[in-house]
Amino acid sequence: MTRRSPKQKKLRSRLVMVNLSVVLSIVLLFSMVMLSSFFRQLQESAADNMLDKSYNSQLYAMRYFAQLPDREGAAYLQKLAPYFASYMADAAGLDVEIYSRTNMLASSTRQNEPEFVSQDVWDAFDQKSYMFVLRNDGVVLSFSSPIYMADGETVGVIRYLYPMTDQYRQLWSMAAILGGLSAAALVITLVVGFLFTREITRPLYILRDMVNNMQEGNLSRRIPPMDNAEMDELGSAFNIMSERMDEYITVLGNQQRQLRQFFNNATHQLKTPLTSIIGYSQMIQLNSDSDQVCEDAFIIEEAGETLLHSIEAVLEESRSQTMWYPMEISTFSLRNMAEESAGLLRPRLSRYRIALDNRVEEALELRTDRSLAQEVVLALLDNAILHSGCDKIRLWCTDGADGAKLLHITDNGNGIDEEDAPYIFKAFYRGPNSAASGNGLGLSVCDSIMRRIGGAIRLRQGDEGGAEFILEFPEFPVGKGDEI
Repeated sequence: MTRRSPKQKKLRSRLVMVNLSVVLSIVLLFSMVMLSSFFRQLQESAADNMLDKSYNSQLYAMRYFAQLPDREGAAYLQKLAPYFASYMADAAGLDVEIYSRTNMLASSTRQNEPEFVSQDVWDAFDQKSYMFVLRNDGVVLSFSSPIYMADGETVGVIRYLYPMTDQYRQLWSMAAILGGLSAAALVITLVVGFLFTREITRPLYILRDMVNNMQEGNLSRRIPPMDNAEMDELGSAFNIMSERMDEYITVLGNQQRQLRQFFNNATHQLKTPLTSIIGYSQMIQLNSDSDQVCEDAFIIEEAGETLLHSIEAVLEESRSQTMWYPMEISTFSLRNMAEESAGLLRPRLSRYRIALDNRVEEALELRTDRSLAQEVVLALLDNAILHSGCDKIRLWCTDGADGAKLLHITDNGNGIDEEDAPYIFKAFYRGPNSAASGNGLGLSVCDSIMRRIGGAIRLRQGDEGGAEFILEFPEFPVGKGDEI
């Protein structure tokens, strides 16, 4: 089963994050529009309120100036400005300032100089004007209105300073309400999103479990019909694939049994007659007094052994490639296995006058398939006897990486040419300088067997000029089953 890395996220989480992102964007945009609209309404409402107050102040001023000559208007305004500002401030409940075209004439707060003069004051000599100004105590609405004489001439400006404290308090209250509603909307979206995405991803988890069952070899489970049309089609495709794989496995099992029967029949049909031929040729050599007959029988024996060896190599290579048989893991003495292999080849070693020096330690043990390991050792020893032209073979063992054991098999023969070395483990490869006998399968079979048991075989130049083969046997855990 594939593990997720810490950076990977599940599809359900991604879908929920997408929903939250969309809803959050909409909520933020809506809140900004609502707050902006509400703030604009608050400003407009404050300006409209001040507009009504400015009309009252204009009417009040015009009644005073109605009886005066035109030339006395500015002087009369300067004289009455303090009382006029105080009266208007009491009537409106706000700070009021009176301005001429040059300076401030009076203030309801009795200040000699204004705290600030904004542009709306000078614009009000032509028409009503207002501005929102930031003071130390907050934002205020500076609303300026012209003071007219009876003939319509502007003699001054009255400015109201309207603090926006209540409006901003309402704005913050509205922001808090919208924030609470937004948080509630996000929580609802999160809950609904998880419930919704669970329904979306549920078919995917069913498909995942189906794939895991297929990996474990259980092909009997089927995906039930789903409400989602696309997922139902995908589930039907998985069911069909599972049925086909079950059929293919059944067919492969039948073919495997047939292949096993073929190996058994081939072994019986080919090896039995050849064994008889070899046996009778040996009997002829023992019972005949004719040198010519003995020589012919010897040729028959050699040819029969060569053919038998070739058949065994072909069958072993085919069996190794198919890998239909299980490995039988056991613990055994490597030295005893090497001695047993040498004992099986003792007649050939004696015939070719080859000395075998087994330097593997007595206490050294391997845990692997003993029969497969012995087949490789027998094949390498047989190759050295028949093809190397050596008179000495030496075996010893060293330690490899991760608890592996390295078995070295070296001879003092002719060695292997450098141009042949990269290809000697290829099936049917025979170098131009190879001996006439042999089919090029022996080392290929050794390589297949070593890979089968998880090991490796390597070639290097021997210290005495011959070839050195190194067999790497991995160490199977002691708790591992005897058959895998």
